[in-house]
Amino acid sequence: MFTPDFTQMARRAINRLNNILCRGILTGVKPAKTPTASVTLFNDEKYDGIEFAQDFGFISYPPDDGQTEVLVAFLGGQRDHGTILKAFNKQKALNLPLEKGECAIYNKVTNTYILLKADGTILIKTDADEGVKIEAEKVTITGDLFVNGDIIDNTETNNNTVKDMRDIYNEHVHGGVAPGGAETLATTDTQ
Repeated sequence: MFTPDFTQMARRAINRLNNILCRGILTGVKPAKTPTASVTLFNDEKYDGIEFAQDFGFISYPPDDGQTEVLVAFLGGQRDHGTILKAFNKQKALNLPLEKGECAIYNKVTNTYILLKADGTILIKTDADEGVKIEAEKVTITGDLFVNGDIIDNTETNNNTVKDMRDIYNEHVHGGVAPGGAETLATTDTQ
């Protein structure tokens, strides 16, 4: 009668489990609809063509500068098909003090972030020369618009700010106007 060696079976199972999740360093990324990457695991195993899983609605291209760590899953512990589950770079992490319930999307390279605050407000910050650019046929704002800087419309043909136009309006006067309590007549439709 065959007696299984449970110790050997347990070792094989533990080895296979140890091969399922591994950490390593990102050494290259090939952007595509389904990006792939090259990684070097912490035990010096090197792999190319590892599928780089992206969360739905998001895409990223992390730096392959030797500082981006990855968490790689090998289904069934087999090293012939791996998937990068997460990529993180401690040196390029943004030190943004979040409150409980807050989250942010950020790019440390450009010091840009979108912060979804716990009180419901959204903060967009960038140091880029071009600021925030919205490419859309139409932008609708429901509610009041508060602007601390200048507003310029039709920027390809106009250099005047809204303040410039308001100053021109305030300085504009007509001579020969008689004071009085008269009212203008309403326009009537003659058709």
